[in-house]
Amino acid sequence: MTKLSEILKKRGIKQIWIAEKLGVSETAVSHWVKGKHIPQPKYILKLSKLLEVSIEELINEKIFSNKKRR
Repeated sequence: MTKLSEILKKRGIKQIWIAEKLGVSETAVSHWVKGKHIPQPKYILKLSKLLEVSIEELINEKIFSNKKRR
């Protein structure tokens, strides 16, 4: 489970809401949540602000070190 997945689950936030707020597809958010892809830096910053968590909290995972940015 990724940190993003944990945050969304804990707060009861739906992926579609994130997608709409960031202007990305729900599929993109799903890939981020599952750890299949990592968001581009601009989306990491927007996610950080939207979820009111630090960037470090979002990216401090092994999954982010080896995956392609999308």
